[in-house]
Amino acid sequence: MEIWARAPLRLGLAGGGSDLPQFVDTYGGAVINATINRFVNVRLRDHIEGGVRFSSYDTNEVSEAANTEMPEPGNMPLFWATYERMTALSGKEKPSISIESFSDSPVGSGLGTSSALCVALVKAFDEYWSLGLSKSEIAWLAYDIERIDCGFSGGMQDQFAAVHGGFNLFRFKGNKEVEVVPIHLPDAVITEFETAILLHYSGQSRYSSRIIDEQDKNIRELDAKTVDSLKQMRDQAEAFEQILRSGSVDAFAEFIREGWEAKKRTASSITNDQIQMIMEDAFEAGASAAKVSGAGGGGFVLFIVPFEYRNRVIETLEGHPGTTTACRFTSGGVVSWRK
Repeated sequence: MEIWARAPLRLGLAGGGSDLPQFVDTYGGAVINATINRFVNVRLRDHIEGGVRFSSYDTNEVSEAANTEMPEPGNMPLFWATYERMTALSGKEKPSISIESFSDSPVGSGLGTSSALCVALVKAFDEYWSLGLSKSEIAWLAYDIERIDCGFSGGMQDQFAAVHGGFNLFRFKGNKEVEVVPIHLPDAVITEFETAILLHYSGQSRYSSRIIDEQDKNIRELDAKTVDSLKQMRDQAEAFEQILRSGSVDAFAEFIREGWEAKKRTASSITNDQIQMIMEDAFEAGASAAKVSGAGGGGFVLFIVPFEYRNRVIETLEGHPGTTTACRFTSGGVVSWRK
């Protein structure tokens, strides 16, 4: 038997950081994100040789065991933690399987890759055992596996984005209560936003856990600058919904600028000299707004560019390390199928 699963990556548009549990439990959070045509792909198969074998074609890692127990010390913890938790959930014996994965974007790109991988793994096991899990159950399982079982720092938005797909406003209310508000936009509006967006991979892998740990520390210590900035970003997400529905690229750009300025105040390593140089050169070429996707520190930079300056900005960005691509949004979340 062969199971395939695919989960989309996402662009964080507003409110990112207000989904951190330390902040949500006290103040509540709100985030708007949108999934794009980049995916994490997973293939699960019966392992006829027995035991377990996991392979990542992104990191060239392999982890295997002759039996079904995680080797010590073990690499690829996300695979093993998902295997352990989903087997326990099924109530069945640990299966002899192989799992392979690859992503359309580099590791550490700021597009929610690790969370999308975890969602795809959970969905593959859901299909394997015909568990019939709901979207909410898949998202929270992926969150618990990544944040609790593996201890990886981060928020809640990535798992829900990968599960639901499309443009969404997520309101995080604490105690695992999440309100999902789909934002249905006309095709013409989505196309105009796509035309205005460029994505530049800065060539820097980002270490989001360091930034998130600093934000968590600042929240715990009630650092006024961090807490006030996250409150501002949360409130911006609520207002940003109406901007999206209006279809105004100019208003879109203004909110991206405001959100980026607020985000930079939440941790010292959100930006750096290389990112600032890339942004400043793009602004001189005609870009009207920019922000780093994800926690910050590197990865993909999102630019809003007026129609008449698009090619000039692309030429400017080609002078920096990394690659520049267009953005295409998608409407679907994680899927799985049998072969």
